[in-house]
Amino acid sequence: MVVRFWSWTNNNNDLAILSAHKADLSDLVVSPDHRSFATASADQTIKIWDAASRGELAVLQGHEDRVMALAFSQDGQWLASGSRDRTIKLWNPRFRRATPSVSGLSLSLDTRFSPFSPDGKTLVLSMDTGRVTLFDRDSLRELGSLTNAARPLGFIEHGRKVVTADSANRSVGIWNLSARRLERTVWLSPSPTAEGIIDLSPDAKLVGKTEGDQRLHLYDFNSGRELTTLIASEQPLEAFLFSPDGRGLVTWDGSAMLHFWEIDSRRLIRSIPAHAGIIYGVAFSADGKLLATAGRGQIRIWDGSTGIMRGELAGHRQTIFDLAFSPDGKTLASSSSDGTIKLWSVEMLQELCTLPSYERPILDENPRIPGVCFAPDGGSLWAFTASGQLKAWHAASWQEIAREEQHLPMP
Repeated sequence: MVVRFWSWTNNNNDLAILSAHKADLSDLVVSPDHRSFATASADQTIKIWDAASRGELAVLQGHEDRVMALAFSQDGQWLASGSRDRTIKLWNPRFRRATPSVSGLSLSLDTRFSPFSPDGKTLVLSMDTGRVTLFDRDSLRELGSLTNAARPLGFIEHGRKVVTADSANRSVGIWNLSARRLERTVWLSPSPTAEGIIDLSPDAKLVGKTEGDQRLHLYDFNSGRELTTLIASEQPLEAFLFSPDGRGLVTWDGSAMLHFWEIDSRRLIRSIPAHAGIIYGVAFSADGKLLATAGRGQIRIWDGSTGIMRGELAGHRQTIFDLAFSPDGKTLASSSSDGTIKLWSVEMLQELCTLPSYERPILDENPRIPGVCFAPDGGSLWAFTASGQLKAWHAASWQEIAREEQHLPMP
């Protein structure tokens, strides 16, 4: 397929003809400084060209289907591409590099846990094979595995150690990350009788554990001794989440009631009906001032201390299963079984953009959909899928992505 160049002052002859790609062209965009331009094609490639000489500067490869649309960032440092392979990639044209991605993983998703170390350089992921694996954030190179550790719960001692749960959720292990060595095992006592859900408080003082009934058991992290049991209603608990400061937590049950607790006093502060159906996901903002809950196709934002609803977000066509606030609390990411990830302005309660997922929309009763989280510096959004893909989008401004995204095809 060819690209033709024309002179505005001479409409009789074209200036140049380029044989750009082996298949049909889909899009052509010019860089903000007008020194280069990019072309996208059905041959699954993107090419960068010198605008003055019409010479080919780079070929960007990585998409697995037709590249449909392109957009440069305002500073020209990044090029966004959208493809029929249901992915969006951000490229650095100068170094011919896309944002990292890896496939073939067998991830065991747990959306309550942020997989990033405090310095943001290491990813700690739970695998379906019953091990916890460490990855370098930038290269996604595997750094090593923690054997006999089923799931990470959190980091302690400024990221030097990670706490994990065993496969039965009856003990927690404390690992030295640099040595990849188990330093200590803390057994919960009395021993839980059912697997349930387990989590570590952000201040690493408590371990919470459910067992399929209406009770939430709280254990001392250092000794493993049970401290108290919290019961909000007769409904079995679906899950729970500690507040970022470790002073409170929320629990929710099958009737979509959301219960706010004060940990020190073991007191139930309030209970509110969060959604008309089931609560599928809950997330606190980093400062704990806001709480987001996900329902069938609706997100609600609540005041983290009073439980007063701040607003609603609607746009997903199917169930929303994961939520994540950006570190500054200004952006909320949501992933859904409709096959998309949406970014929302928390202040304006408006959708910023929709990122088509690389997972197909799921229509069965037990969808396996992307989980989402932001890196600690807020400069990248990461998605983790149960089908074995790990993906990142890098950008300086989500508003910039929103502006570019309107040109990208939706699934």
